[in-house]
Amino acid sequence: MTTFSIPVRRATTRAFSMQVDLDAANFNLRFRFNARDEKWRMTIEFEGTVLIRSLVLVESEDLFARSRHIEQLPPGNLIVRDLDDLGRDPEGTLFGDRLLLLYQEAA
Repeated sequence: MTTFSIPVRRATTRAFSMQVDLDAANFNLRFRFNARDEKWRMTIEFEGTVLIRSLVLVESEDLFARSRHIEQLPPGNLIVRDLDDLGRDPEGTLFGDRLLLLYQEAA
């Protein structure tokens, strides 16, 4: 299994989007920082269809775990990893710097 970092922008803006290939399919990822609860959220789209809307990004083994029933979802694991091993969730400025978004390809 190959794991790679999804190159999200360092948190210099409160909303951005990007295209990324996950297990040989292209997905649109939209990120938005919610100042009310101080959490980053992600929406994932495939071929113009929203698969998951406003997924809260938290340090986890697999952010897709509760959504495996969605057929078009990438088969690998989406993970937020704290490089300092402090168990932090992405917040305003550390996302993309000390807190990375990783994708672990399906076996």
